[in-house]
Amino acid sequence: RHPGGADAALCENDHAGAVVVGELARLGLTTPRDVLVAGCDADLPVPGMWSVSPDTGAIAAHAIALLRAMIEDDAPGERIVHVPGVLDENGSPINTPFRTAS
Repeated sequence: RHPGGADAALCENDHAGAVVVGELARLGLTTPRDVLVAGCDADLPVPGMWSVSPDTGAIAAHAIALLRAMIEDDAPGERIVHVPGVLDENGSPINTPFRTAS
C-alpha cells in the first residue's frame, strides 16, 4: 500500500503498539486501514490496534500431545491447531490456525 513503507507493525507489547498508533495518527495514517498495528499481551485495548495474547497453556498441551505421538511413532502428519488469543481492532477474538510440520 505504501511504496517504501510498511503495511504492518508487530510491537513487543500493547503499550509500544499504542505509541505506534499515535505516531501513525500524527502522520495522517489510520489503523488498521493504512497500517495494521498489533501489540502482544492484550492488556491495553487501543481502538484500531490488534493484540496477540496466546493461550500458552493450550499451546503447551498441543505441543505435548504432538511430542507423545512422535515418541509413540504415531507420526501426526500436518495438523492445524487453533489457538485463541488474537484480538482484532475492535477487541474481538480472531480464529487463528497454526500448522504443525509434517
